[in-house]
Amino acid sequence: MRILYTTILVVIIGASLVAQSSRICGAILPSAFDPRSHYDLDPVDGKSQKVRKLDRGTNNSKLVFQLQFHLIRSSRGVETISDDKFQLAVENLNSAFYGADIQFKVSRREVQDDSFQPFAKAHEAEIHRKCAKELVINVYCVEDLDLALDASDPKTFIGYTYHPDDPDLDDYQRDMVIITYSGLKEQTTLIHELGHFFGLYHTHEFSKDPNKMEYVSRYECDKRGDGLCDTPADPDISGYVDANRDVENCTCDLGGHQDPFGDEYAPSIENFMSYAPPLCRTSFSPGQLNRMKRYALTKRRYL
Repeated sequence: MRILYTTILVVIIGASLVAQSSRICGAILPSAFDPRSHYDLDPVDGKSQKVRKLDRGTNNSKLVFQLQFHLIRSSRGVETISDDKFQLAVENLNSAFYGADIQFKVSRREVQDDSFQPFAKAHEAEIHRKCAKELVINVYCVEDLDLALDASDPKTFIGYTYHPDDPDLDDYQRDMVIITYSGLKEQTTLIHELGHFFGLYHTHEFSKDPNKMEYVSRYECDKRGDGLCDTPADPDISGYVDANRDVENCTCDLGGHQDPFGDEYAPSIENFMSYAPPLCRTSFSPGQLNRMKRYALTKRRYL
């Protein structure tokens, strides 16, 4: 069984908010995740919540990964992405991962094909057969996504990938990122998905599971939530952050929402792995950067 990590568009109308839309992710994670298995992998002291600093490389010692973008276009003539916005997305990506000693070299190609619109999970093997390159991260940019997780839930997905700890992946799923053009234009959606690709979980991971949810006090923070002690407990802030189209004015109103111990949540709306609007997400935590570097050196070393 897997958990699908995808980025979605959710329309929410709440009493304290004007009707707004927020982008969220839904990558495919292993359902049997045990944060304790990452304790030795992450240089984080679960008791003190301090992050042990990893040695950071120079510009000449970065871990370089090849990103192959496949710009899938249909005969409908839907707008894809301009060269300027594409270049900005690459620059923002490299800036976000710099602290993890990860950098990306990018190639792009255009593919004319109507059979992948809208893109569905059933298309994965076929798009891999037609387009994939070996020993690179294949990023497939599509016009629309149709994942059909729940017909009663009004969500429009704009991206997904697979977590490296999933033991049931087919070979063609290991190096795959799917993103819509609208998601790519938002700039932080690709960063979010590649965060999953290099081992990260959502900051609100297991927030609906009382046995695994993270507490505000950080008690057992290395065993709960995303398994990291320097990301604040997050009850899932999708729909509760008002960006007002201005990153400096991003605010989160949870209405005093508390954890089971009565402590009020104060999640990070700046974190790339949160469900805050893409406009508000600006950073990874040191623990997240450490985890991604470890995954780059281990689980993704073959690339």
